[in-house]
Amino acid sequence: MSDALEQEMQNKIDTLAAENASLAEENATLKRQVAMLQEHVFGQKTEKRQVVREDAPDQLSLFNEAEVETKKNAEEPSITVGEHTRTKKKKSSREELLAALPHERELIDLPEDEKVCPDCGSELKPVGETYIRKEVILIPAKVKIVEYYQINYECRECRKEKAPKFIKPVMPQPVIPHSFASPSAVAHVMMQKYFYAVPLYRQEKEWQQLGISL
Repeated sequence: MSDALEQEMQNKIDTLAAENASLAEENATLKRQVAMLQEHVFGQKTEKRQVVREDAPDQLSLFNEAEVETKKNAEEPSITVGEHTRTKKKKSSREELLAALPHERELIDLPEDEKVCPDCGSELKPVGETYIRKEVILIPAKVKIVEYYQINYECRECRKEKAPKFIKPVMPQPVIPHSFASPSAVAHVMMQKYFYAVPLYRQEKEWQQLGISL
């Protein structure tokens, strides 16, 4: 056998040996990853799980990077904070949460036939009020139809001169020509569609419940 052939065969053997070693190392790495993932998924659940192993410091460090990089025996750093006065946050009360809403008074009164004393029959006189509670009242949406009319004016003096003159006020233009949609209705549809992401077919059902078929 010639030296060239022996060298070629040796090169092939070295190449196969290197590939075999690389595949063996890759196989071992994959086995470690599978084992660690199984431990992470099926093992005991703790907030401080030691995922990174000493024989594979570069594997799956995203689970506890801070714990791995921190020295176990390192001294806790001391932080000096200047004297200050801590103001306790004021808790929000129900009155503060409801302050911005309009308020109405609802008086609970006796029926007229009960405004007499049950003992002597004398007429009862109010002497004050007692606060009981607050309630949030929801006012459902409602629709109404507004019909616009122009008031026509005539100059009577011009009519005497046989030159009648009529004057009408300027009528505001509709937001959509040839439509009975008002600015408030269009604004409501746009707000529901683009701010609250309510589809148009759901808005159509809402209008139908209010008596309007779009």
